[in-house]
Amino acid sequence: MCLKDFAKSLPHPVKQGLYYVYGSTPPRFRYGKVFCDTYDFLQKSQWWSEEKLEKYQFSKLKELLNFCSKYVPFYQGRWSDYGININDVHDFSDFARLPFTTKEDIIRSGGLMIPRVYNKDRLILTHTGGSTDSKAFFYVTKDAIQKEKAFFARYWKWHNYNFMKDDCVIFRGSLQKSSRIIKKFGNYHIFSSFDVTTKRLKTYIEYIAKNKIPYVQGYPSFVYQLFKFAYENGLVSELTCINCVFCASEKLYNYQKDFIEKKFNVKAYDHYGHLESLACFQQCEYNDSYHTISEYGYTEFDSVTNSNDLFEIICTGFNNLATPLIRYKTKDYAKLQKDVDCACGLKYPKTVREIEGRSGDVIVTPKGKIIGPSHLEFAERGTQSFNDWQIIQDNPNHLTLLIVPSPSYAENDEKLFRERLFSRLDEKMGMDLQIVDKIKRPASQKKRLIISKLETQGSA
Repeated sequence: MCLKDFAKSLPHPVKQGLYYVYGSTPPRFRYGKVFCDTYDFLQKSQWWSEEKLEKYQFSKLKELLNFCSKYVPFYQGRWSDYGININDVHDFSDFARLPFTTKEDIIRSGGLMIPRVYNKDRLILTHTGGSTDSKAFFYVTKDAIQKEKAFFARYWKWHNYNFMKDDCVIFRGSLQKSSRIIKKFGNYHIFSSFDVTTKRLKTYIEYIAKNKIPYVQGYPSFVYQLFKFAYENGLVSELTCINCVFCASEKLYNYQKDFIEKKFNVKAYDHYGHLESLACFQQCEYNDSYHTISEYGYTEFDSVTNSNDLFEIICTGFNNLATPLIRYKTKDYAKLQKDVDCACGLKYPKTVREIEGRSGDVIVTPKGKIIGPSHLEFAERGTQSFNDWQIIQDNPNHLTLLIVPSPSYAENDEKLFRERLFSRLDEKMGMDLQIVDKIKRPASQKKRLIISKLETQGSA
């Protein structure tokens, strides 16, 4: 048994003590050399010229191509089939002629994407979020996770948030039902998004005010409900300690952002990324469009048929070599703008105006609980027999669950999934289940897990 598994097996009070000790250690010690080296590098590279950033990107692409050509069976076979010689890739236009990689390639590769230089048992297994088509399982390295933290540490520093010492609310993920609704981990204050009621929202607001917490990270659907509840119940002054909100994992709608910023004078920022570690778009303080972070990966935009302003995001990541993905079709879409100089002085491309296809409503239960789409994604974990699914809230007391079954689907899977959903809802609601061949969506829209037909949904 490894040390991590042993810690998980300990009684809850002992685990809490270990969490406190671990959370109190300096982040630089916790995150290690790769984090420190990457963070130090990013402090310098952010001031590079556009030309130097492009030169760095292409050198990383060539390095990745050479690595895959030597060690990754999937690309060895594919490039052989296509008659591709990577030595012929001399610039970005040559690179753009390489074939796309898709989620289906990951699913069907059977481990052929894992470089031969890695021991699979020492890699970390994860999967795509299941928010487009079926999940794809893949591996990441510990180094990639540390590098990811360094990119976010710099992003937060742009907005005067020092994650090494500043207190921050984490309003995302899901604490277990038996856990406390608030868990302190170092300078992180983790709020459970499992059972969000108006009573819980009031508790969270009082906790923020009492501890004068200046930063919040969270799913925008939950963060918006927190601020909306405070406004509607005369608790605006309780949240004046908050300087900034960082939203992720769902689309931050304009009405949510405007409400938080205008009613509370709190800046709300959004970023784009995904578990595959391929692209990173981040907002600076000067406008609402996104910087495309050049050191993280190389991004292309492929125009969408029958659309004048939508482009699919095509990515090649530099950080995770355990599952290298070259020209990966994300099935995420962006609206673009002409690249312009930014007042922040950084030379990262400023071409992404808005991220499309990452939407999701929330379920409002009869007792007023607010259930977001990212929270319900946890119900599907461990279930690989659905190609797709969607929940429609027809009225305050009823849901319709649509399931597109995979070939391995069995009736017991339906029962298990229902139980997990109701466990997440933790409240009795009527639910009809429909087995369908396909869930219709606009071509530009990523899976919308929840569609709410309640009149109050989406109003500010």
